[in-house]
Amino acid sequence: MEKIIAGRHMNIQERTKNYINEQLVRIETDYEKLTSARVVIDKGKAEFEVEIILHGKKIKYTAKASDRVVHTALNAAIDKIDRQLRKHVDKAQDHHHTSTSAIEIASREGAVTDEEIEEEALGLFE
Repeated sequence: MEKIIAGRHMNIQERTKNYINEQLVRIETDYEKLTSARVVIDKGKAEFEVEIILHGKKIKYTAKASDRVVHTALNAAIDKIDRQLRKHVDKAQDHHHTSTSAIEIASREGAVTDEEIEEEALGLFE
């Protein structure tokens, strides 16, 4: 994954860059479809504003956070982007269960009796 770390109106220290890289590696291992990440830290008069932009296969997510402390703003932005990615993965998962027609076909073939179906259904509601 391509990683771009930039600062507006400031120079970013090496330990801050290392911290950002650690967090991006954690995100990268959880979501393999990401192709690039851009982290921009902007220093205002009283606060630091952090913007994280992630690109991937058919996805683009952005998160912004601001705080007086750089690491607090970074953590907030990373939490936001992680939440967005988790939601994307949950939506992409197949949440469908076995249809009732598959159970009916199995019962017609004699593989499952009516009593077994009733016992299984009662077991689900206990």
